[in-house]
Amino acid sequence: MMFNKTGICNGSTSAAGGGWGWYLVEDMARPYVAWVDTHWLTFTEMITWSDATIFAVGTYAIHQIIAATFSLFYCLLHSHGLLLRYRIQTAEPFDKALFQLATRHLIWRALVKEFPVMLIMYSGFHYSGTKVRAPLPSITRILGDWMLCWLWTETTFYWTHRCM
Repeated sequence: MMFNKTGICNGSTSAAGGGWGWYLVEDMARPYVAWVDTHWLTFTEMITWSDATIFAVGTYAIHQIIAATFSLFYCLLHSHGLLLRYRIQTAEPFDKALFQLATRHLIWRALVKEFPVMLIMYSGFHYSGTKVRAPLPSITRILGDWMLCWLWTETTFYWTHRCM
């Protein structure tokens, strides 16, 4: 499977002709990506913010939505005791006060630390030649980048904690 310069999948190029099946993912996701792309381009045409602001706010919002979704999912599982048998520590009941304290800390960190980092990250984004006011990449590019970032995060998280 090959990607052209815009990240669009050109189909399978393997000797067996089957590739990894990414073209199936691409075909299934195409209508949804087209819908999001249309709305994204309409949004970027009507908003008067700078590209750096759109990048920072958009990246920040996506990051917060994904983090909150995973956190709430795990809190829901924990609050119902569904993960207690997998815990290494002794099983303790759900502590609502601790959850509220952690939530306040996460909100403070998100507003004071993470948003300014998003503004700084725009320079690298811009340097790589990527544009904010452009069509979105293909779903295979999005999923591939997401998987690489996830692997990088998990690997560095593991080895950082092992070193400490």
